[in-house]
Amino acid sequence: MHDVNILGCGPAGLLAAHAVAEHGLSFKIFSKKRKSFLYGAQFLAYEVPGLNLEFRQTFFQQWGKASDYAIKVYGQAYHGPLNPILTKAWDIRDAYRKLWDLYSDRIENVCIDPKWVVNNLPDAAFTFSTIPAPALCTTAVHTFGVRNIWVAGDAPDRGQFVSIECPEDTVIVNAFPEPAWYKVSKVFGYKTVEWPDGPIAPDEPGVVHHGKPLFSNCTCWPNIIRTGRFGRWNKGVLAHAGYFDVKDVLERRKTAADFRPHEQWCPVATSGDSNDGCTCYLIRQGT
Repeated sequence: MHDVNILGCGPAGLLAAHAVAEHGLSFKIFSKKRKSFLYGAQFLAYEVPGLNLEFRQTFFQQWGKASDYAIKVYGQAYHGPLNPILTKAWDIRDAYRKLWDLYSDRIENVCIDPKWVVNNLPDAAFTFSTIPAPALCTTAVHTFGVRNIWVAGDAPDRGQFVSIECPEDTVIVNAFPEPAWYKVSKVFGYKTVEWPDGPIAPDEPGVVHHGKPLFSNCTCWPNIIRTGRFGRWNKGVLAHAGYFDVKDVLERRKTAADFRPHEQWCPVATSGDSNDGCTCYLIRQGT
């Protein structure tokens, strides 16, 4: 018998484990036992205690108006928030290496889906999930908003490097029509470039189509506390939430209800895109 279940072993999952360990509780991690590969300019926006991570001050450049930037990324009808400007960075790759060394022996190698949750999830005082929320949804009624983009990131171990230049420890957001990209970042020596969605991939090595979580109305598994970017499936939630959300729950500052879906700000009502609408998409469980 253990106190806490954790679903997922990416950075958010192991940050959740770290918070549990700090509180002296027993836990098991359930996930496919493989390390996540981190591309590009990823970093932690807040310091996590006990990991002794390198810190960098980051610099922000805004080209054009914020309103034009929102239209470039999300479309004419978008009226939701933009992510806050992040000016501090801690090394997420070093964090993940250290967390893997600390907690990988707690991982049970399993493939998680709703059937596994019903039949195999152990009883525990808390269950935290960082795996993509659609993977646990049990009904086609629920929706998950995503913003599809094109993205490329440095991956030196795979011989992949972004060609677009960016100063070190800098994030540039671009509201102008040209160049076509809307964000380029370089932090801890790794670069990422993001472009708005479109039918033709940008001419950049390693570019992939990616869906960024925006919102969800999923209420499945009310006793499972969703955390991390893909677990919460909310815009603006990043990997560090895996640590701080769990810490808040264990210190009784928050409950499972605090992590349920919030009001949907996206005006999209059906799947698809339109020239005059918000260029977001809804995906349904099983699609």
